Amino acid sequence: MRKIGQRRAVDYTSTVVRYMQIRMWQQGSRDRTVLQPTPAAAIDMLPTVAYLDNPSTGFAAKFVHTSLNKNRCSINRVLWTPSGRRLITGSQSGEFTLWNGQSFNFEMILQAHDQAVRSMVWSYNENWMVTGDDGGAIKYWQNNMNNVKANKSAHKESVRDLSFCRTDLKFCSCSDDTTVKVWDFARCQEERSLSAEPYDCQTVVNVHGTLFGYWEQKIHLGQCVGMFVGMHLLYEDKTDVQTSF
Repeated sequence: MRKIGQRRAVDYTSTVVRYMQIRMWQQGSRDRTVLQPTPAAAIDMLPTVAYLDNPSTGFAAKFVHTSLNKNRCSINRVLWTPSGRRLITGSQSGEFTLWNGQSFNFEMILQAHDQAVRSMVWSYNENWMVTGDDGGAIKYWQNNMNNVKANKSAHKESVRDLSFCRTDLKFCSCSDDTTVKVWDFARCQEERSLSAEPYDCQTVVNVHGTLFGYWEQKIHLGQCVGMFVGMHLLYEDKTDVQTSF
């Protein structure tokens, strides 16, 4: 008879409940009591959002768990769902795998792309996910992992990164074909193709409004290759760019 083992789970809701109880009279770091280094003080532990004055509380310093997919292949992209309850992984085989964020068990596997998944991003309204693959295809997904729309000829080569604007009306994509493209989200139609030659675009970031930058693989961290304002190239060099979060 097979022995039934207890599945390990990480329950973060206890800290959230405690935070909701005390936030009426503890509205800032000056009102909050200091957490004592004793086991009895564990019931007073709060989520990371309550310690904005101490970013070190958000460091993931403890190993928790390893989960293995049934189909052993490399994982190219990892993305949490907006609710934080599930983790989505995009694999080299083009599959999406959904994992439970608390008990770490497998929930669902889906053949999402014909080629390796390279990029995944959620819209700011948290209703849509856009993904790209090695073949240059871009697909739209709903929260229930229903594929709504697909553009299989969006790029000639691998789609390395995707980024939404704040209004979710537009998004941009960068590819190994040295282009950065701006798309209308509702129509899934290309509005402008911007050449980034001779660089292979690896990352694209919507900085603010119509301002976005792209990065190349060989550039050091913090050095931007080019910056576009609207549809115009602002500059194209290796100037250091300071980033704030």
